Amino acid sequence: LGSIIDDYEKRYGVNSRRLIIPLVYQGEIELLEGEYTLAERTARRANQIATSTYGENSSKVAPTLALLAEVYTNIGDYQKAQKNAEEALKLQESQFGRNHVDVARSLEQLALIRFYKGDNLKEVENIMEDAKVIIADKLGNRNPTYADISTDLAKVYISEKRYDDAFNALTLAESIWLSRAGRKNNVNAANIYSLIGDIYYLQRNYDKAEEQYEKSKKIFQSKFSKNHPEYVKVLSKLSKVYYMEGDTRGSRKYIEEALANHINYIQKFFPALSER
Repeated sequence: LGSIIDDYEKRYGVNSRRLIIPLVYQGEIELLEGEYTLAERTARRANQIATSTYGENSSKVAPTLALLAEVYTNIGDYQKAQKNAEEALKLQESQFGRNHVDVARSLEQLALIRFYKGDNLKEVENIMEDAKVIIADKLGNRNPTYADISTDLAKVYISEKRYDDAFNALTLAESIWLSRAGRKNNVNAANIYSLIGDIYYLQRNYDKAEEQYEKSKKIFQSKFSKNHPEYVKVLSKLSKVYYMEGDTRGSRKYIEEALANHINYIQKFFPALSER
């Protein structure tokens, strides 16, 4: 991807429309790696090129807006995230109509942002269900996008204490990823195991919660650095499990490691904040 971007810049210039999609892909990779500052910079560049090339009302701008929404979601700026997601959705609906895969993905993104904002859970669930119906109609119910929506729906179910529904949604998502990836050590599975761990934790089944968190931790550790936000989250969850089991030493060990890793992450990507 880096080679493609370098080649396009040399051949067509640094503001070429050919750079838009490669930059979006680069931003998505930076997001996965937890490099949110770099991802925001990349997303802004892609958005600027798309807007100047096609205008603000073109559907070709939508992928850059969706990336910006994802960046802001990850850093917790939900107002900006929602604004960009709604703009992307509006452009896609005007171009493609309601029953389009890209529209479904934007609906899912918008619903997840509203979930994190603390909006009405029933409204959030309805938006996700709309997205799921579109994806099932266009791509079937055994594809990665359907698995992503099922995973996000599980988050809503957990908040509503509908643990059986959440478990069923996560089991379905896991089976889809296993059939597509062919193995259990992919990042999507790690997210699923972490959520299953949350269900067991809320049900006070701490042994099974610990088992799921450990599976998630092992995958994140193999894919990313120990400073990655998702790895740190799992460490924090393990700390809570050990505390509830009465193992204060184990709990302290995990929370101290999580804190140290988080500080290292802040020092690397947010130096101004780390000084404060």
